[in-house]
Amino acid sequence: MIAPPNLLSDSLLVDARTYKVDESRILNPDDSALCRLAVKSIVTGMAEVLTGDDQSDPVGAALAIPIYRNHAIISIAVLAIAPKSAGTGVFEIWEPVDPYEELRLRGGYFAQLERFSNVSSFVRFEKGNGLPGQVWSLAKSVIHDDLPNHVGFLRAAGASAGLLSTAIGIPVINQTLLSAVVMISSSSNPIAKAFEIWTVEEGRFVLDSSAYQSDGESGRIALGSTLSLGEGLPGLARQHEGAVTTDSTTALASGRVDGQPTFSGGLAIPFYVGNELNSVATLCF
Repeated sequence: MIAPPNLLSDSLLVDARTYKVDESRILNPDDSALCRLAVKSIVTGMAEVLTGDDQSDPVGAALAIPIYRNHAIISIAVLAIAPKSAGTGVFEIWEPVDPYEELRLRGGYFAQLERFSNVSSFVRFEKGNGLPGQVWSLAKSVIHDDLPNHVGFLRAAGASAGLLSTAIGIPVINQTLLSAVVMISSSSNPIAKAFEIWTVEEGRFVLDSSAYQSDGESGRIALGSTLSLGEGLPGLARQHEGAVTTDSTTALASGRVDGQPTFSGGLAIPFYVGNELNSVATLCF
């Protein structure tokens, strides 16, 4: 599923697409570098990142996130970010280090943030520490907002220097953690206007955490708000049984004040524990 052209008009992302996977094969392949990255993710079973060749490349980097259900990859979400000349955004993939309960940087894209990149390459996060470590210990997506002042974001100084404001960490788990994927957004050229994490509790979706950019504030939903399992972006992910993009005004407006659409599009990334849907991370553009 390729995002409609208008979906990302206000985002630093230049592409967002999802692929259905069955028996380790993409059901809707295309002849793009993003599809090839998705295939690589299926082969390795891991999240994968691809950086642009040079400054003239229209894409700074692409990130593939596999979604597991019952020990098999059922879907891949692929996001492509604009080159560093267009703005600042970060993709990171953190992996466990055996035999220690630590995470190290496996790959990433840091735009022009060389110092932040250098610091990240030497850092190791213990399970439960920092955003990647929290993703591991909680086994769910985690959002950190106001990064320069966030006590849990251990690279706050680098975030402040790079005008980075919001980060979301997404787990890739097949029995054990394979990767902790981190996307970091700036306030000036955000990856998304809103980041939300919906958990499944007692037969409904509950908003567990969120972060909104200034131009996404009108779409804010109070923490603890609920949606039925068929509503909104998380409902679409449940229906499609995998990652999904949409420009549906009905889905984007669900749960918001007066039911008015604030966003041009959205991406939903589900997370399963075994065969059961556990939570859905959503990005609204």
